[in-house]
Amino acid sequence: MAFGTAAGSAALKNISREHKQLFSTFSALFILCFIFSVLSPYFLSVNNLLTVATQTAIIAIIAIGQTYVMITTGIDLSIGSNIALSGMLAGIAMTNGVPVWIALLIGLASGCIVGGLNGVMIAFGKIPPFIATLCTMMAVRGISLTLTQGFPVSGLPKSFTVIGTGSLAGIPIPVILMILLTVIFGFVLSKTRLGRHVYAVGSNVDAARLSGVNTKA
Repeated sequence: MAFGTAAGSAALKNISREHKQLFSTFSALFILCFIFSVLSPYFLSVNNLLTVATQTAIIAIIAIGQTYVMITTGIDLSIGSNIALSGMLAGIAMTNGVPVWIALLIGLASGCIVGGLNGVMIAFGKIPPFIATLCTMMAVRGISLTLTQGFPVSGLPKSFTVIGTGSLAGIPIPVILMILLTVIFGFVLSKTRLGRHVYAVGSNVDAARLSGVNTKA
């Protein structure tokens, strides 16, 4: 009996930290799903699961980018305001007759500019990420409010709204986009030089710089 206990303890010690985190996360998820399915017979229905997936898709897509930031021991407080500004600029452009794909590029460009500004302040201005992104958050939020004067942007073309409300083969398009982006950026993080550099910077920025990694970039 003692031998079995010792073998079990040794097996647990051999499990990597990453696998332990995955096990604990999915265990909590399964427990929650079990509790909700007991409380409501409709929880495990296909329509409800697709609705939940659609609602969480946007947050999951945002979390993909935030994951890279947090792995490098940084934080981005401006992400919510940045998303708002990007959406507002794209929406305003579409309501003024700009083609949908150009309006989307305008929104993406806005997000890249704000993110780049954060990066420049942190990497070259030596401003802590918390302070830099907090300032950006307030500034970008003010720009969004000024542009819209507090009124929602409406009258968007159907070819754009289908991205958020449409479905393909019964699966909501936001969920499909979430899965594709998760696979792509997960591959980048685990199988490419950029991903290894991200982990290296998060582990020890000085060691990464001495190893030839362009930590400022």
